[in-house]
Amino acid sequence: MNQAVKVSVKGDWPGLVTLRSGWWKAVARPVNDDSPDAAMRAERATSEFLGRCAAALSDLGAPHVLSPPLMRGSDRLYRAAGFVPFLSLLLLEADLRAAPRHAAGVRVASTGERDAAAEIDRRAFDRDWRVGHWGLQDALQATPDSVMLWPERGRGFAIV
Repeated sequence: MNQAVKVSVKGDWPGLVTLRSGWWKAVARPVNDDSPDAAMRAERATSEFLGRCAAALSDLGAPHVLSPPLMRGSDRLYRAAGFVPFLSLLLLEADLRAAPRHAAGVRVASTGERDAAAEIDRRAFDRDWRVGHWGLQDALQATPDSVMLWPERGRGFAIV
């Protein structure tokens, strides 16, 4: 790698950190509340920059760095930086055009119910599949219009 690519880190690990080198930028956070691994998302990057970011996160104490889910073919930069496939995800689809417009017994969750949602996530999934507080926040900010739904009775949640 070119020694000229130096990565600056803003933020405190474990927590949200921004990694930069000139025009290039990546953001990393813990994978979930129970894992010391880092989840890193590049906004602008080269493979060399991604490799330097992974090394910087390792220096901060992250034992592994995971990319966001990537479609086949969009993973070239990560592979060139030394990333290898870790998990494969299957995307499913349901046609909701015939579904009822409003589900009875469901309401918009309050901000205070995010801790309860993180606890449900912790109990429902193995450590590698949990999203934790950071993942729930990412999911709620992934689109301009999203909401967490909560059942009137029982426990559970959905982010739509």
